[in-house]
Amino acid sequence: CHEFYDGGVSFYSISVDYSYTYPDGGRAFGRYELGEDGVVCTFFRHGFERCDLYVQDARGLVLITQDSDRFLVR
Repeated sequence: CHEFYDGGVSFYSISVDYSYTYPDGGRAFGRYELGEDGVVCTFFRHGFERCDLYVQDARGLVLITQDSDRFLVR
């Protein structure tokens, strides 16, 4: 489970199920696949998909989206 500073929470289950809880409490569901070098591809039930990269930097764990947005994990 990864909680972000904006209040969103990503949950990656052992069984490849995925959920994201938005800061307002809304939820999106799907599945994920782990790639090489920290890449995580998420396939949402509503049809959206993307691949993001997790990296460790001096601040901690950071999610870098495929659009190059960065989100620090709490």
